[in-house]
Amino acid sequence: MIVDMSKVSRLTKSYIDHKTCELLNQWAEFSGEEVRPPIPVEAIIEKYLGLTLEYDDLEEMLGIPGVLGATWVDERRVVVNSSLLGGVEGRIAFTCGHEIAHW
Repeated sequence: MIVDMSKVSRLTKSYIDHKTCELLNQWAEFSGEEVRPPIPVEAIIEKYLGLTLEYDDLEEMLGIPGVLGATWVDERRVVVNSSLLGGVEGRIAFTCGHEIAHW
């Protein structure tokens, strides 16, 4: 299912910052490690949130050009476009972080 983003309410930057800090504090407590860059977003997805993380050709899968990540809530699954593997440093982490925000 594709979500109509015009029907999604906007969140304030301060709310997003607060929720990000809250998640990172929860991860630190869960993992027993200090959180510092690079943030282990893939581990947060799989180990803390308990989601399945996959890499696949999302453009082919969804038929949407340029799509980099997708989250299926009902399936507890995050898919990152495999075209990002071996690409620009930090792009996968950014995309994973973006998908975490959807969760």
